[in-house]
Amino acid sequence: MHLAAQRIVTEFDGVFPSTYDEILSLEGVGPYAAAAIGSFAFGLPYPVLDGNVYRVIARIYGIYDEIDGTEGKKKIQKIVGRVFDRTDPAKFNQAIMDFGALHCKPHQPDCSSCPVHMECHAKKMAVVGDLPKKKIKKPRKKRFLYYLIFQDGEKVWIRRRRGQDIWQNLYEFYLIEVTQPSSWIDILSDLPDGSKVLSTSNTYQQLLTHQHIFAMFAEIEINVPALQDKVDGMMQINREKLKNFAFPKVIDCYLGDNSVTLNLAF
Repeated sequence: MHLAAQRIVTEFDGVFPSTYDEILSLEGVGPYAAAAIGSFAFGLPYPVLDGNVYRVIARIYGIYDEIDGTEGKKKIQKIVGRVFDRTDPAKFNQAIMDFGALHCKPHQPDCSSCPVHMECHAKKMAVVGDLPKKKIKKPRKKRFLYYLIFQDGEKVWIRRRRGQDIWQNLYEFYLIEVTQPSSWIDILSDLPDGSKVLSTSNTYQQLLTHQHIFAMFAEIEINVPALQDKVDGMMQINREKLKNFAFPKVIDCYLGDNSVTLNLAF
């Protein structure tokens, strides 16, 4: 919003743009918001396509394609373009969105008093509960990442992620990945004598498209010679330099969390 406001001041002389393309060009504004702002504020003839609209059209016209798929979207957009009231776009958009939100609801729609139930394909074919159809989303894979932040005074070890996995070319600390949540006692069981666990963290989470990341962190003062096999291939940098490297979001959250405190209970 801040960036959009700055552009309105610098490029539009402080006046909110009044064409669809200009509104769409603002940071943070997508097709839905541009159509809503354009139709309600400026009477522009652009239909608002939200979940309510997709549901209403799919039921009335019998769209069996997945509404979050390419074919389903094309069919619904074509139908909306045909029935859209260009003389009063704001009223049309408000009416169809409200109809979907209050009447043709996702669950237990009020079909008995629906003004278009005689023309509704889903009502006539008794498939109201089956429409609209959506793609079946695969459950996110859960990954449990235990990061060991090896340090020697103010120096820490990091490495760049390689291969075809997530976060390619971003940096991370020494990683132990397991298939199930584990205790720190198990994770740190092979640390050699002379290593000192300074702190352990709570769980930090990050949702990716197909993965659910659970990340935990332990800060460890290490005996460098004893752990040479673990830090081989890693970079040693001053802790204050961490801000100069790109880390995955979940690691950034840990590094920026002021609530991370020394835990001597281990």
